[in-house]
Amino acid sequence: QLSVKNNHIVRMTGLSSLTSLTVLSLSSNSIVAIDGLQELTQLMWLDLSSNSIKNIEHLPKGGKLHYIDLSDNDVTHISDMSSLQNLKTLLLHSNNITSLKPAAVCLPQSVAILSLADNGIHDLNEICYLSGLPNLQQLSISENPCVLIESGNSYPFFTWS
Repeated sequence: QLSVKNNHIVRMTGLSSLTSLTVLSLSSNSIVAIDGLQELTQLMWLDLSSNSIKNIEHLPKGGKLHYIDLSDNDVTHISDMSSLQNLKTLLLHSNNITSLKPAAVCLPQSVAILSLADNGIHDLNEICYLSGLPNLQQLSISENPCVLIESGNSYPFFTWS
């Protein structure tokens, strides 16, 4: 287990040799790109929240990862995570995602909890692209333009579980 929170880290270097690491938290840093995680095949829990990450790429190979927190970043689209067959929780709230169309082919069917709140999703019909997630039990799309009422508040029922 390694936690390096709030350290003004910009680059993810020196992690590739920690091959037996199961939990990694690099939240609240200044990381702009995911790098050096491909060889961490034992990783089960990854927290990269509150950074400046734009693209979801170079995630660990293999299927042990079951929790990813990429909330409060600058992610603009859902990238291919289909190889992460044990992924249960994916937190992508407070990013810049505008379309869920890639979710149909990019997300593994194992995802049960998906948070997409506070992004830039304008069309409520985008949720149809999540129909390929048969294990989805909890979905949050609150604070997106598609569910905001004139006062700027979300309809209260746009967190589903």
